[in-house]
Amino acid sequence: MDVLTDRVEAFESHIETMFTSETRKLNSSISHTLNDLTSEVKLLKTRILQIEETAIAFKETVVDIRKQSATNCAKFSNFESKINDEIQEMKMELAARATCPSKWKTFMGYCYLLYQDAVNFDSAETICSQSSAFVADIQSDDELNYLKLLSGRNIWVGITDRNAEGQWTGVRNGKRVEFTHWDSGQPNNFAANDEDCAVMYSNGKWHDYECSHTSAFVCKKMVM
Repeated sequence: MDVLTDRVEAFESHIETMFTSETRKLNSSISHTLNDLTSEVKLLKTRILQIEETAIAFKETVVDIRKQSATNCAKFSNFESKINDEIQEMKMELAARATCPSKWKTFMGYCYLLYQDAVNFDSAETICSQSSAFVADIQSDDELNYLKLLSGRNIWVGITDRNAEGQWTGVRNGKRVEFTHWDSGQPNNFAANDEDCAVMYSNGKWHDYECSHTSAFVCKKMVM
């Protein structure tokens, strides 16, 4: 009986020792794990603070850039306005200094000369080219009204659709015409007669005509 009791006590002691050892190991493991987690949490918090500081600095930089951009835009706008004013002043000065040959009339930076004799369009072009000019194209209402007063009669307009029917271009530069003042129903290329040239009536309205038609005309060139 004593032997059995001793064995039981020995077994219980062994179990208690094992339990104590495992408990210590477990506590140690938990302690290490908690320490590791604590360190990671600290690192994570530090990183978050760094990111927040970086974000704040970035926002401040963006604000500064926007302010600087607004300032630069305002400066550029003022600079552009000054340049435009100076260009306008230069144009006015050049216009004031510019002159046209004798008998030519000056209007909006161009010289104009009326030929009252009626000729066909090609002849009008030839006559104008001899003076380094061209048959007057009309680019605005102001110019149209001026030429009405200057001529007081029907005159050729320096445009044609010889290259492509209905595609009116300036004889001066071959560019597509932007300003027109066609009469109602015009241009109509009446009876398919190759009406490839244009005449401005004394009332300012335009009609298409065969280029062999004859009309007075106005030569036009830049002031010198």
